[in-house]
Order: sequence, then structure tokens, then C-alpha cells
Amino acid sequence: MSVLVKKLFFIMFICFTGIAVYGDSLFVNPSIYYTRGAYSNGNYTNEGSAYLSLGVTKGLFLTCGYDRLTIFDTNYTYLQKGYVAGLSFSKNQWFMNGYFMHITGKYDAIPFPFTYSDNTNIAGGFIGLDLYPEYIGLGYTRTNFNGIADISLRDHQTADQITAKLLYVFSPFSSVALYPSFVTLEDGRKLLSTELKFHYLRYVQVTEDIYLPIVVHIVAAVGERAYYFDQELLTVSNQNATQKWHWGVTSEVYLFGQYIFQLGFQHSSFTIYDINYYTAGVKANLQF
Repeated sequence: MSVLVKKLFFIMFICFTGIAVYGDSLFVNPSIYYTRGAYSNGNYTNEGSAYLSLGVTKGLFLTCGYDRLTIFDTNYTYLQKGYVAGLSFSKNQWFMNGYFMHITGKYDAIPFPFTYSDNTNIAGGFIGLDLYPEYIGLGYTRTNFNGIADISLRDHQTADQITAKLLYVFSPFSSVALYPSFVTLEDGRKLLSTELKFHYLRYVQVTEDIYLPIVVHIVAAVGERAYYFDQELLTVSNQNATQKWHWGVTSEVYLFGQYIFQLGFQHSSFTIYDINYYTAGVKANLQF
């Protein structure tokens, strides 16, 4: 890990410690996920990730996360590790967040003794305005990749991403959001895409007196994009290939008002392959 990243996480640790000591109450949101990816070319991936969000007030949250992904190919293995930190703040109708992500990758050829490493740095921010039932926002993300990006042996790539958010709340049980995005890359590509997210809450009766909240998230995107960073989930599609479209469904089951169990599926289509992702996760909403 670079000195910059170590300093970043030291600062996050100090902030978290301060909240834990001086806050009247501490909100803790840990989560873990496992994702299996199946490529149309026969490759597959195993990915594990963990996140921790801490907040002492309704308006301030600090988040850090770790992600470990391995790509398995008949000719190589690729190990990627990601570290992310973010700060979000809201006051009255305004919301703002900033984030930084550092990714390292290591490529090991099979069976030849050839290895190389790459790294990616991502930074950006988002600002939004709550005009209930509407919500609007705009964000910018800068991605800087150093390594072998594609078969042309390009050793550097940058991506500048501008993403808007337009959300409408139909009721306490459903909402829909649109995310137009424009990405320009160092290699000359200019990519435009639009993503749609729909959220629906339903209470399922388990017994005569017990109702189980279930949330369904549906996502679909059309258009082209690469190195796309999700400013809400703090995740990135760290691939140089151009994504053409994708769709997915995720369900969340709430137990005891604190624990959330998640299952999801997503299909992504790129110019050179398709990928199916299968995800399972557990989240908790705790207060001390």
C-alpha cells in the first residue's frame, strides 16, 4: 500500500475514534459481500468485500471499505485489491460526498514465470439537492490507471466521468432514479450512457402478527461507458473494455429491523465479452 493510502486510512481511523469517544450515540453499519463472476469466454472471478460506515449524527457519515478480487484464466491469474474511503455530509436540503479509492493489481502468467503489476487511483465528489419528492444531483470522478490496459499494451489510461442524478419518490414504498453519465478517456473514447434504478418496498406477512420488509432493486443501463464509478455504492467497474449495457435485480430482506440479507444478479455486456455476476451479502444497522 502506498504512503498516500496509509495516511488516508490513518486519518479515517482518527476520525472514527473521535466519533466513538465524543458522540452521544454511535451509528455503525458494517457489511460484507461475496460475488462470483462468470465470463462468456470461460474466465471466472471470486470477489469478497467489506465496508464499514460510521456516523454520529443524521448528517455526517464516514465510510471505508476493502475489496479483493481474483480473475482466473487458463493462461493467467489476476489479483486485485481495492481500498476506498468516503465522507458524506447533509444539511437541510443539501447533500455532499467526497471519496478516494486506490486499487492494486498483480498479473501472473501460467505456466511462464512472467508477472506485472498495475494500480488505479480514483477521486471525486457529488453534490445533491433534495426537493422532495424530487432529488437532483451532479458528480465528477477522475480515474487514473497505470499498467497494461489492453492488448495494444497501453501503459496509462485516464477517465473523466460526469454523472447526474434525477430521482422521483412516488411513495414511501417506491422510487425511481435516472443517472445520465458522460465519460471521456485518454485514448480518445467519448462514451455516453444512462442508468435507471427502481426501488420497491413490500411487507410480506409471515405470521398473523409478523410482517417481513423486502426491498427489490432493479437496475438497467444502456449506452457505452468504461471505468464507471458508482458514487453511491463506492464501487467501480475497473475494466478498459467498453460496456454496452447491463441489467440486474437485487432483493434485500430485513430481519429484526437491524439485519439485512441481500441476494443479487447482474448481467453486463462488453464489446469483447459478457459477464454474469451473482452476489450475496449481509448488512447491519446498529446503534450504540
